[in-house]
Amino acid sequence: MLTLEETKHYLSVHQQHEDELITSLMTTAVRATADYLNVASLDQTSAAPIKDAALMLVGRLYANAQDQGNRRLGRSDIYRPLLAPYRVTISN
Repeated sequence: MLTLEETKHYLSVHQQHEDELITSLMTTAVRATADYLNVASLDQTSAAPIKDAALMLVGRLYANAQDQGNRRLGRSDIYRPLLAPYRVTISN
């Protein structure tokens, strides 16, 4: 769903030494976004707001990478409104 090139552009990262970290954060953000939407996976055909939300989550994870062991990172206030129209409701 996200490419390393576009994610690095979003993060304004130009060096390669953090590619492994960024790739890991991309995987985490896409999985968290899919989980929030109650879908099995996301792909290149996902709507732009879904992709934007995943990029925003990568950005928050990247900016707070050093502090994550000490606190829980919540989603931003914009995350839910971006994703709400695409969220699948699971009935019990």
